[in-house]
Amino acid sequence: MRLYWTVFIFNLVMIGNGMYGSTENKTLEFGEVLGQNNGVVAYSNKNERLISQEFNDTGMKWQCVEYARRWLTIVKKVSFSSVEYAFEIWDLNEGVSFDKGNSIPMQRFENGQSITPPQIGDLLIYNVSFAPITGHVAVVVDVQDTEVMIAEQNYSAQPWLEKAYSRRLSLSKEEKDINNYFSLHDWAPGIIGWVRFSK
Repeated sequence: MRLYWTVFIFNLVMIGNGMYGSTENKTLEFGEVLGQNNGVVAYSNKNERLISQEFNDTGMKWQCVEYARRWLTIVKKVSFSSVEYAFEIWDLNEGVSFDKGNSIPMQRFENGQSITPPQIGDLLIYNVSFAPITGHVAVVVDVQDTEVMIAEQNYSAQPWLEKAYSRRLSLSKEEKDINNYFSLHDWAPGIIGWVRFSK
């Protein structure tokens, strides 16, 4: 319980310091650029309730799943099958490699229960307690000792915190049974864990 409250207070301080999102009080219109990572541009969905019914090769504009799939397609040359909601990515078993044209396994790492920390290119999966009905997905784009940088769409209509990432999340590890267990912390509960498509 003490650890929970420590993390909670830390998160509130970091929100105030702009750690978890843009400090610009500017709402972008649908299709305006939020930021980009590795040349993969993220676009504003204007608000999280907007359902555009406009599609491209990687999904519906400009939903979180569309950005995650487009980032993986461009940067890692891998993708995953169609899902109705973001949280359903957690239940997939495989993806596809465009380089080899074959299926590749998907690994799951449960938040707080994994001895493997996040890596660049992992997808961070949120459940419906974080985003009702749909859940949420973000791409891990940088990993430090105590924090992780993510890139995403349809979390906020404000410009990214930095040009290369949208937010920073705190990363902690707890030593237990001779292992270190890794946890990511957002401003609200709901992180299921991270998934990895391994070629």
